[in-house]
Amino acid sequence: MKSKIRKKQILQRKKFNLAYVTIQSYEIYKKLIPYLKNISSIHIYFPMNNEIDTRQIIRLCQAKGIKVILPRTDFKTNTLTNYVIYDWDDLEPTRFNMLEPKINCEAFNGSPDLIVVPGVAFDFNKNRLGYGGGYYDRFLSSTKSLKIAVAYDEQIVESLPTEIHDIKMDLIITPNKIIK
Repeated sequence: MKSKIRKKQILQRKKFNLAYVTIQSYEIYKKLIPYLKNISSIHIYFPMNNEIDTRQIIRLCQAKGIKVILPRTDFKTNTLTNYVIYDWDDLEPTRFNMLEPKINCEAFNGSPDLIVVPGVAFDFNKNRLGYGGGYYDRFLSSTKSLKIAVAYDEQIVESLPTEIHDIKMDLIITPNKIIK
């Protein structure tokens, strides 16, 4: 069931053009700004494959002096290792042509104040369906940070199948709503 939903959602997202991604991402950016007040660190992903574009959020956080933390995927241990980035030069293409922090960036081992979470699909109960590797669920299970998913309205489904290891979001922000 999960793989069927995942495949359908990824195919749908591939159809989005650059203008649509840009407009939808900007609407989410505006809704996310209030959650950036009074934080000193943010864990955020770098977008790929038509995910919500987080680059504007990253730039704003850097301008405000908020520590920006990005994950680097370790495919041998199936974990995310987190690094602080200061500018785009701190990123390099990795597997699947993802842009991730260079290994010589400053490691971050604490709990960030806020985690902006990607995903393939979400539901109204704040459940998340990722790409299927469990990387984010393992990472999120080890932190008490505020977890905010960002998604297109099209990524919200009525209900998702869940398993015991799946981690719920605290909020889901789409261009047209906030699911609390």
